[in-house]
Amino acid sequence: DNDIFVWLVDFPWPLFDREYVMRRRLDRHPHGGATSISRIVANSTGVLGHDANYVRISDFVQLATARPMDDGNGSAFHLFYRNDLNAPMPLWLGKWFSQT
Repeated sequence: DNDIFVWLVDFPWPLFDREYVMRRRLDRHPHGGATSISRIVANSTGVLGHDANYVRISDFVQLATARPMDDGNGSAFHLFYRNDLNAPMPLWLGKWFSQT
């Protein structure tokens, strides 16, 4: 599967809300589980209209893998994530993120 989607994120004050235009590819594994890769669409301004109430993010990558454990008890989930929020982060907000 390969699709383009828009993700609108409501950020806490004093930050502006964010808009992500991404392409996601989903690969299903033959023995169970799946891998999802999401990336920002290059030059996404031409893909979809831009809402001026949101800051459009230009640097985002996420790789997520989920699979059943070899012994059949539970599952394993791996996540790699990179995101440039296009804004300085206030000290209090960094502390808040690290506590949740």
